[in-house]
Amino acid sequence: MAKDPWKRAYDIDQLKLAGSAQPGPARPRFGRGRSLSSCSWLLIGALALIIAAAAVLYFTRGWWLPRAAEPVIEALEEAVPAEVLDLGPSVDWHAVERGLDVELRLFGDYNLFVGATRTWEPGLSVISTGPDTWRLKAPGVLIYVQEGLIWTYELDLGEIYAEPRWEQWWPSLREAGLTPDLKWEDATGEPERPRGHSEHGYRGPRSTRLKDGWAYPVWVLHFSDGRLARLEGGIDFGVASEMGPQAGDDED
Repeated sequence: MAKDPWKRAYDIDQLKLAGSAQPGPARPRFGRGRSLSSCSWLLIGALALIIAAAAVLYFTRGWWLPRAAEPVIEALEEAVPAEVLDLGPSVDWHAVERGLDVELRLFGDYNLFVGATRTWEPGLSVISTGPDTWRLKAPGVLIYVQEGLIWTYELDLGEIYAEPRWEQWWPSLREAGLTPDLKWEDATGEPERPRGHSEHGYRGPRSTRLKDGWAYPVWVLHFSDGRLARLEGGIDFGVASEMGPQAGDDED
């Protein structure tokens, strides 16, 4: 028999009330394991950002890091004048001893010097000054000869560099440091430049046996107001050195 409509409505209400009293589906709960996993991802992301920022700073350090080298260089340039940094030439005494590429050697045969410079036509004159002694003279060059050997000579550098006939000799003189631009402090190492005429001497290390005894070659640089004007070569008698050559012998 069909239920009364009111009875049916009542039964339906009772069923709804009974259903609402039952526990519903469990809500998802965030356990400890899930919580730690999320923190790890946050830390990893933060580290990645830090690494990326450090890389950017490293590869762009040329833009933001201060350049310490430039201020140091500027300070040095201000403290040390350019003239002090440019020490200039100094005399190559070995080249002087070997004859300056024209066989102009003390105790050497003067004919070798005459032959080495003959093609330049320097206007060399030979004048007898006594028994077995001669004087050779050309623009800027004066040589005294005894028994065929060069005993003394003088080179006026200002006159030599002004004379075109010596032009082929200029490179050898420059390589040896013998120029009118040579300063007193560069040749001597002394910082104070003297005024007027001044001299600086050099004595060769090897002696030569002459009939009057053993002799050393010596040279004197003559300066005028601290600039080289002349070179003078001569001899100085003394005690023999080991393996000293005979007069007129060629040296290596």
